[in-house]
Amino acid sequence: MKYHILTFGCQMNVYDTNRLERFLASSGYEPAEGEEDSDLLVLNTCAIRDSAESRVYGTLGRLAHYKKENPKRQIAVMGCMAQKEGERIAKKAKVVDVVAGTHAIPLIPGMLSDAASGKGPQVNVSKSAEHLFDEPENVASLTEVNRYPVFSSIMQGCSKVCSFCVVPYTRGIEVCRPPEQVFQECTNLVERGYREVTLIGQNVDSYRYEEIDFADLLVRLSRIEGLERIRFTTSHPQDITPKLIDTVAELPNVCESFHFPLQAGSDRVLQAMKRGYTVEEYFTKLEYMDQVFGNRDEKPFAYGASTDIMVGFANETEEEFEQTLECVRRARWDSAFMFKYSKREKTAAYPWKDEVPEEVK
Repeated sequence: MKYHILTFGCQMNVYDTNRLERFLASSGYEPAEGEEDSDLLVLNTCAIRDSAESRVYGTLGRLAHYKKENPKRQIAVMGCMAQKEGERIAKKAKVVDVVAGTHAIPLIPGMLSDAASGKGPQVNVSKSAEHLFDEPENVASLTEVNRYPVFSSIMQGCSKVCSFCVVPYTRGIEVCRPPEQVFQECTNLVERGYREVTLIGQNVDSYRYEEIDFADLLVRLSRIEGLERIRFTTSHPQDITPKLIDTVAELPNVCESFHFPLQAGSDRVLQAMKRGYTVEEYFTKLEYMDQVFGNRDEKPFAYGASTDIMVGFANETEEEFEQTLECVRRARWDSAFMFKYSKREKTAAYPWKDEVPEEVK
């Protein structure tokens, strides 16, 4: 049996795709060269914006002819959109055999087997953490494709519950992975030849497992022999602490690079977003990085800083947008991911009137 996976969205989805590959391999599947010669087609989906969901349904429509050519070929949908939409996907796209939410990755091989045995479309969108960090027993014997970059997930979900964001509803509240599991995964990756690992999570800075916080975790991982570079993403400004900044500065194999989204340059908009900080509080942390790593005006590559910016949220005015532009000039970020606000079901902001025209956004 051969599989082919189409991955949409963020680094967490890339990690989840790699994780599913390990479970499929342990169940006897092999990677196909492409869609045409696969027995199983998997869509790993994103739900952060409406356009991402539309793209998935469009892709399912495109893949439907494979099912007509071979009715035994299976199609599975996993990831955030699967978690959010659940049975609606199977009802809307009749070609789908399996819909697996963000917490059900280890169960997908069994769900595929049930669907193939005539039990109909299988749907699991439970948020139970029982299998959240499971790995197949023979994972150490699997041969991984030498991908770059390679990720290690240190947590799942987010507890910030920003008013615009669907992530807490698709990935659940924060659950942190035991540090020994992260350490072992990174060690295994180094043994397979990787020299750089990127730690990922919706908000890595809020990592805490018992008494171990994110800075403590970095110290532990930095001791892995052969691990030359450690990166991490994404950070929430509220949880970036002097301890974390100092720790990054002290550890030679942890990259001095922070992706911490401002989102907006207006305190009113930030409050409406429920971000938990003001513009000046954000810049206080950026200025502390200047003190620790060096001012980037004088030393351009002293450290890396990038951000996310959203426009058009909470009826953002032209004046408030100009405040965001002023923050761009002031912060001197190396890069920025920019988005226009898109309403998402279940979020606190979903019922609010969105009066900023699309052409203005």
